[in-house]
Amino acid sequence: MNIRHPHLRLARIVMEAVSPLSVASGRASMRFDTEIVRDANGLPAIPGSSLAGVLRHLHAEAHGEPETRRLFGHAHQREEDAGEDGPSRLSVSWGAVLDGRGRAVEGLLLGRERMRLREDPVLALLAGEAPVVRRRVRLNDRGSADARARGLFDRTGAPRGTRFAFEIVLQGDDPARLDEEWARLRALFAHPAMRLGGGTHAGLGEVRCVRWHEAAFHLADAADWRRFAALGRALDDTQGLEERPVQETRRASGWRRITAHLEPEGGWRIGGMGGGPVEDREGKQPDATPHHEPVIVWDGGRAEIRRRQVVAPASAVKGALAHRVAFHANRMAKRWGATAPVGEDCPEVAELFGVAAGREGAHAGRIFLSDAWLEEKPPTHWLMHTSQDRFTGGVREGLLFGEEVIWGKGLRIVAWMREDISDGARRALEAALDDLVRGWLPLGADAARGHGLMRGEWREETDG
Repeated sequence: MNIRHPHLRLARIVMEAVSPLSVASGRASMRFDTEIVRDANGLPAIPGSSLAGVLRHLHAEAHGEPETRRLFGHAHQREEDAGEDGPSRLSVSWGAVLDGRGRAVEGLLLGRERMRLREDPVLALLAGEAPVVRRRVRLNDRGSADARARGLFDRTGAPRGTRFAFEIVLQGDDPARLDEEWARLRALFAHPAMRLGGGTHAGLGEVRCVRWHEAAFHLADAADWRRFAALGRALDDTQGLEERPVQETRRASGWRRITAHLEPEGGWRIGGMGGGPVEDREGKQPDATPHHEPVIVWDGGRAEIRRRQVVAPASAVKGALAHRVAFHANRMAKRWGATAPVGEDCPEVAELFGVAAGREGAHAGRIFLSDAWLEEKPPTHWLMHTSQDRFTGGVREGLLFGEEVIWGKGLRIVAWMREDISDGARRALEAALDDLVRGWLPLGADAARGHGLMRGEWREETDG
């Protein structure tokens, strides 16, 4: 116990991945560009520093750096700062994954317990080399895929629905002030930018809190000390803690939510990573399929796995919007021809979508997009294609191929944008969104064949 901070707030929480979670370990992989953090059992895990770092960043944005230093501490760089702030008063545990029965997997599994890694379908999926793979490709100045110069890359991650258990502890000397700090901390878990790991601006790492149990203790009081000492050690042990409702609605001052409802004019397909078609059929399998992934679905504390849930990754929408934003920004600023900047060289694109690390002025973007999931299995249609011999007019031998497309099922696209963006960037983004809902900006593959054209409407709302 810290004598200076005898008052304590403790919570044991469960967080669920709304989109695949890719917390990179930094280690090299022979097959993929990233390798996720894993525990001693080979299961995905979240280091406490990942969650604490995101909370600190969001707290500083909402409440200022001085208040954040008083809560999260400050590493003194100069001797004259030594008395300014103390160490962090917030402790965040390692995030342990939950199995299919909702139990946190802590410690090294040995003996009979080791069999859980094979017998539990959720753990068997998560223990695989790459439970989910997201492949991405950069768009060039013509709006087509550019795999050169490291333009093709991938990220592995834990699938949507993966749950992790945490324990967070906040200490202080003033109970009234501690209650206020605790309330601010809880609100951060419903922040639009509460995302963990890499690829967060392209849809990955979106998480939500699904369970929250907490208690308050005054450790200088004998009765409270006994209550605290009686708590179980497991992250999912909530005996002695009070369940509190979790905030489902995303909310934060200074952020705007953009929602677009789109209905396709025909078929659409955002390229997949293989693994078979969405719809099982006999005979020849399609050569190109929509992107689909396994997801974990919870019902009454039990989990089941859906192997083929179709999703339009946010990165596919982000790439198309960024390319069209550059066009409209250059048009509005009267930047023509070879002098018109494209990609990250366009100031409006860089402001909205960020600049990659390693380049001058690298920074994160001011907009977060969410994956668009199709909760029910959508109707699909198979299209067969041939290649024509331009000399004879006949079909070229061996070049018959098929693709599976989503037919008649639309998308709901959600994005969160900071309010502090320039007028030029805002107008360019609005023009790009107008193109999207008018059917002038196709999404996904084979736009030249008429795929990906959608119509609908979009709206912008202020939250917080």
